[in-house]
Amino acid sequence: MAITDFLVFSCILTLNAFFCASETALTGASEAAARSRADSGSRRGKLLLKLLADRPRVVTALRIGQNIAGAVLAVYSSRVIDDTLGAQLSPVLSALLAVAVSILLLLVFGEVIPKTLAVRFATPWALFFSGPVFFTTLVFWPVTAVLGVASNGILRLVGKHEEGATVSVDEIQTIAKMGQEMGVIDSMEMEIVQKASVLNETKVRDIMVPRTDIHAIPARLTLAELRQAFKRDLFSRTPVYLGDLDDIIGVLNFKELLRLSPQDEARYKLQDYLHPALFVPEAMSVGVLLTKMRERRTHMAIVIDEYGGTSGLVTFEDIVEVLVGRVEDEYDVTAKLIERRENGLWEVDGRLTLEELEETLGVTLGESEKEGVTTAAGLALKAFGKIPAEGDATTFNKLSLKVTRMRDQRVRRLELRCIEECPAETEGRVEVSDHPLSDESAIMPLPRPQPPTSGSQP
Repeated sequence: MAITDFLVFSCILTLNAFFCASETALTGASEAAARSRADSGSRRGKLLLKLLADRPRVVTALRIGQNIAGAVLAVYSSRVIDDTLGAQLSPVLSALLAVAVSILLLLVFGEVIPKTLAVRFATPWALFFSGPVFFTTLVFWPVTAVLGVASNGILRLVGKHEEGATVSVDEIQTIAKMGQEMGVIDSMEMEIVQKASVLNETKVRDIMVPRTDIHAIPARLTLAELRQAFKRDLFSRTPVYLGDLDDIIGVLNFKELLRLSPQDEARYKLQDYLHPALFVPEAMSVGVLLTKMRERRTHMAIVIDEYGGTSGLVTFEDIVEVLVGRVEDEYDVTAKLIERRENGLWEVDGRLTLEELEETLGVTLGESEKEGVTTAAGLALKAFGKIPAEGDATTFNKLSLKVTRMRDQRVRRLELRCIEECPAETEGRVEVSDHPLSDESAIMPLPRPQPPTSGSQP
């Protein structure tokens, strides 16, 4: 084989390898990395983003290039073999040998080696060769345009419609897990990603402050009473109602009081300083609520039940706590919601969520047992089948329950014991989450002098 033939073979194989590797690299390239490079001013990053935005057409152009290179190599191999061994071989054997040589060369040098390299260095390859790939798409643009129209027409005939690329929650979590394994994402960031990815599956009712824990003020308060309420409770904003909590007329930001001049105080009227309240249903997802809060530029939402009554309240801080855990400020005085005592006994606050209860004790309650309840107090009511009295005890599934404190009709404190040994491995006292020391929760005309409820109304 002459040197010219060798050079031609090399050029064809190089082109095929380029097309094949570029297709593989483009498929596996990181859009985030390309965007980062583009934001830093990289021309290749910007070009790669263009290619990734039109990935199907670019891949089609590269495959056309591969097919052309493969066909040219087969034809050229046949001519070289015919010229070299044509006298010794029959036409059939010569053609078979040309096909075999073409397949071997394309498989090894045009497919396996380039794809292996492109898989290992997908993003760097795609960035480095973004210019040649873009040029390829321009060269084959007429062909890809015709093929695109034809394929879309066929898809419409069979009832299929083109869909945009989507990323599932599982894929996001898998990518985050891979990042954690590589040391790119730490455990705290991984936890936030996992929780953020299920925001749309979490309902407002799961994180709201219940109606009985809402601190609100009546619209009839004088300015002096309002200031006294703020000094006592230290909430930055609070709902304002006319007759009761089912008639909330707005939200007061106590910063408004700081803007009052002596002249304003003389003609003060509370309704003039209220912000419109955002009302949302219990079944709304937290993700949608977060979007609505951002659109309305508000940090508080009033939760409405199916009958139109007020069932709870949600603040921006409550949503943040879904992602990062309980957030406390310098005014929060907290007590444990659950503590481990001696002999496998647990002291539990009625406001403890079932999720925290299961996580701490290491038990799993059945779906039928958790249906319709979200707290330890709700679980107790379901177990007794009535409003219990202090000292009442019963067993429920894997737990033994005893009511140690009631307030009005609410279960305030419980003692729990696993009928079988709890899987929880923590020794001594265990703190799941904290809550203000205040044991009061009511709808109050004037807030009582007590520490603020962390996370309910920042």
